[in-house]
Amino acid sequence: MNKVKLTWSTSETFSARKIVVMRAEKPIINQGMLISANILQELSTDTKEYEDNIQDSGTYYYAVVARTQAGTLYNILIPSVNATVTPVVLSKDFTKQIYKDMQEQKKTEPEPDSISTMTVLPEEKIYSEGQMRELPLPYLDLIDDLYKKPSITNPEVIQAGKELSMEYQNSKKKVLLPYIFEEDLISNPEGDGYYLFKILKTHFITEDYQTSVHELKKFLSIYREPDITRRAAFYLGEAQYYCRRYRQAIAMFLFVEDDLPVLARKWIDSSLDFYKLDK
Repeated sequence: MNKVKLTWSTSETFSARKIVVMRAEKPIINQGMLISANILQELSTDTKEYEDNIQDSGTYYYAVVARTQAGTLYNILIPSVNATVTPVVLSKDFTKQIYKDMQEQKKTEPEPDSISTMTVLPEEKIYSEGQMRELPLPYLDLIDDLYKKPSITNPEVIQAGKELSMEYQNSKKKVLLPYIFEEDLISNPEGDGYYLFKILKTHFITEDYQTSVHELKKFLSIYREPDITRRAAFYLGEAQYYCRRYRQAIAMFLFVEDDLPVLARKWIDSSLDFYKLDK
């Protein structure tokens, strides 16, 4: 129950001094985390697997990287390729301890007059006001409505909206041009940045916005650094905008509005220009 087996493959042209297996309690997604991760073993380049023996309960992530002939780590990290995105969770098994405690308690307590059932549970810990829980904390989805279907609008609200916007709808509307952040104009060598750049290059730039929506949702379903999450959410808003899903687009632009107030407001206004109430 406390063994984790890692396997990998390398290309025929693979050349390195060593293969380095690393472990951390958070996803190893950038160079900074690569430096702070725990090096478990350095293996020969013909090795294709490694078995880790975990002693303490917790949440663990792994990465397998190459050490170059010069002795430095080849720091390209690609989630789900050479860095795990799904954690290995080792929980404490209370069963044996509970049984042992019950047996010890039975030796010291007098026999009861009647038969009773006793349930032994781990002691509940009470946190005082302002005290934070220990890690690992439960993961909260940053964007919890990515797959939520829009609610049905009340007919009275639809009619009121049409009356209020009758004159405004006759005005000429201009579709905004795609916006790309400077950070994503060139390929980023690190994991998350490279993954996002690949989505943009393969789908977004080629105007395959339907696939862009799918890939960006999948990208955002895993924890990313705040700055990359913000950019990916904005691109998702743009892709929804070009798919004419203005309601979903507005939700994404609102998500980044605090950090990108001018840019987000521009796209929110344009989305509202094109947004039509359901018939």
